[in-house]
Amino acid sequence: MLVQDGVRGLGMPPVQRYTSTSPAVHGSRWRGHRVEERGVFWPLFVWSDKGTADWLERDARLWRSFRPDVEGWWEFATSNAVRRLRCRFVDDGDHSFSADPSRRGWDLYGVRMVAEDPWWHGSSVRVEWGKSTGEGFLPGPPFSISGALDMGTAVMRNPGDVHAYPVWTIPGPSSSATVGLPGGTVQVPFAIADGESLVIDTRPSAMTAMVYTAAGAVVDRTGQLGPSTFAAIPPGTAVTLSLSATGGSAVQATLDPLYYRAWG
Repeated sequence: MLVQDGVRGLGMPPVQRYTSTSPAVHGSRWRGHRVEERGVFWPLFVWSDKGTADWLERDARLWRSFRPDVEGWWEFATSNAVRRLRCRFVDDGDHSFSADPSRRGWDLYGVRMVAEDPWWHGSSVRVEWGKSTGEGFLPGPPFSISGALDMGTAVMRNPGDVHAYPVWTIPGPSSSATVGLPGGTVQVPFAIADGESLVIDTRPSAMTAMVYTAAGAVVDRTGQLGPSTFAAIPPGTAVTLSLSATGGSAVQATLDPLYYRAWG
């Protein structure tokens, strides 16, 4: 059980401010800021009323889940939303035992973790645009609306608190494609074969273009992209995307909204 008194990590993350001063001007001038990694603290109460063996197994399962080399998700749910924070175990505060917890059936731990990515992640926003199946509109050959026209109305909204970068998925077959935002597009000058998918992750922590083949292989094609600018969608705004793909493939955009706090 997560004991409520003392929980840390749900509120605002720590912020490093950058300012400059001048002997001729009072105060300081704000130059920017950086959100630092977030500290997380869980006071955990572990108990069992089924005997020593059950308490030992329950306690062991808990500590097997805390690994310093693997991140885990902390999920916080309200009545209308779920947000998640990636956490990594740091220490247990050099925990000391005043009695044998397996005999009394309980103990209280203080677990300290860190969120290297300080943002709470909201539910992903996912939109897909592709070639319309279309309907015939002229007598004679079966004409249909092209995929390029369908993509011209693509709009994506960022409901989060900070700028967020989309992840693009372009399945084959496609001979070339362009994805992005107005003033910041990514050029894909190479072909994507049928059964393959190109995933362009524009997030600053990734900035990669990987092809996933039908055989299960992953090929790094980042260096083969054309002129590209990885752009973000500002918080609380909806933007019309710049999309085109030849060959009839669909384009999918996924966005993880990022928040300062676990709710609100």
